[in-house]
Amino acid sequence: MRNYQKQWEVFMVYLRKTLKRFTCVVLAMMIAFAGIVIMPQEASAAAVTYPKNVRIGTDMYSQRISVNMVASGDIIKNIKVSSKDLVARRTSYYRGVDRKNTYEIITVYAKKEGKYKLSFDVFKANGKKRGKTRTITIHANNNHRFFRAVRVNNTNVVTDNSNTYSFRTTGKSATVRFGLAEGYKIRKIEVGKPNKKGVVNYKTVKNGQKTTFGTYAYSYYNKGTLGTSWTKDYWADTYFRITYTDSYSTTPKTRYETNYTISRPATRWYRRS
Repeated sequence: MRNYQKQWEVFMVYLRKTLKRFTCVVLAMMIAFAGIVIMPQEASAAAVTYPKNVRIGTDMYSQRISVNMVASGDIIKNIKVSSKDLVARRTSYYRGVDRKNTYEIITVYAKKEGKYKLSFDVFKANGKKRGKTRTITIHANNNHRFFRAVRVNNTNVVTDNSNTYSFRTTGKSATVRFGLAEGYKIRKIEVGKPNKKGVVNYKTVKNGQKTTFGTYAYSYYNKGTLGTSWTKDYWADTYFRITYTDSYSTTPKTRYETNYTISRPATRWYRRS
């Protein structure tokens, strides 16, 4: 009986030592795994962030590009451009108490339309370069180049000398298809035209769909103490409201709106007072 009890005590000591070793191994594995998971998140958070593509206008328009820094002592240096037609300068900075509120501003200006490359380096407070050279693609286009083509009955009515946001025709209807400049994407097209009360109601149409143009224009009549005036507009307007996104902007998922107007001679009028 005593031998059995002694053997049992020896077995329990062995079991406790084995469980202790197993627990240490498990804890070590958990710590190592936690390090594997957390370290990339920390490395990812501590990164210089900036837009890879930026759209800017020409004709004296400049654009500010924000670069979020890792530490408050970081600074942008070695700004280079791919053409003399693009000017880029480090113009301002903000030093926040934490990384989220620390950024520098590069202001760019394009003399001509085109695609350019802008590169820069980020240096730490100790003078060492932080990572590799960063590059931003600059897409410069004149604002009147928003419409690459507007085809009315398969005829492109956009020319260098035309007002590209409106067109006049004597036709009663036509197929209308819009083509935007590179980087823009049409999300929705709506058509609206005034009714006999002057109210414009919009409906969604497909790009290239046949549209019957509006016939109502406004008329104005006023009788006052000093005299009476009357006038009516010659042109009846049809409005195309275009919703689009710009993949070259700093907010590529943001939806914007612009308008295009096609006018034809009016045959009816609504009164505007």
